Amino acid sequence: MKLELLGGGATESSPPVGDLANSLNSARIHHFCVTVDNLDATLEELRTRGVRILGEPFDVPPIGQRVAFVNDNSGNVIELTQPSA
Repeated sequence: MKLELLGGGATESSPPVGDLANSLNSARIHHFCVTVDNLDATLEELRTRGVRILGEPFDVPPIGQRVAFVNDNSGNVIELTQPSA
């Protein structure tokens, strides 16, 4: 298992992320990443539990990963990743 934690330099609380693209900047690196075996199945399960999915999953060929982002119940961003086939 790989756990990747990223954080910015600010100590104040940030507002919950509503738009992933607008939240990715050098002043706000804000998530941790968890590897899953089946990203689509994981997202479907999370949807049935009312978890907020931030956009659709997408492939990142340079790192050989398929990724998606969700909010936890406190508004924190969690990246889910599955190695590409």
